Amino acid sequence: FHNDPLSLTGMNPECDNENSNHFGDVADNTGVSELIIFSDSISNLEIGDQIGIFDSHGLISDDCSHNTGEVLVGYGEWVGSQLEVVAVSHIDFCDFGGIELPGFIEGNPIIVKVWDVSEQNEYEAILTISQGSPNFEETSFMVISEISSEAIYGCMDNQACNYNENANTDDGSC
Repeated sequence: FHNDPLSLTGMNPECDNENSNHFGDVADNTGVSELIIFSDSISNLEIGDQIGIFDSHGLISDDCSHNTGEVLVGYGEWVGSQLEVVAVSHIDFCDFGGIELPGFIEGNPIIVKVWDVSEQNEYEAILTISQGSPNFEETSFMVISEISSEAIYGCMDNQACNYNENANTDDGSC
């Protein structure tokens, strides 16, 4: 009996059924992060759909040049139940003669993209957030209770008489 270490680890590049991250490489762990929780109440995902957490203006450089752009800071695959994804924050110790590491920048909007495996289609998700902020916050967490690909327009001000609890895009009618 011969054991091939590549086939046991799932890292065999010649395997057609190899699991792969549609979105690319996630920023290296810096030790500073935010937990993004996808609740098991989410109904618009299918098992195997891939979820990427992005900062569209995150730190992308690692040489103290302070370059920003879109960076993948977290990744997960939907299995039909609650999914926890750790989003990686940037590190910038350049002012102290140190290093700079890519990741999200606190205060920037959280962008979630979904790779729909059955449709072979990527879309930017519209989120229903039940806890936390829609912006990155170091050492915090966010709970997403629903994901959709279509905007639901309406009044998002819960104090207004025409408030729409299902709206995820403000239509200015408040």
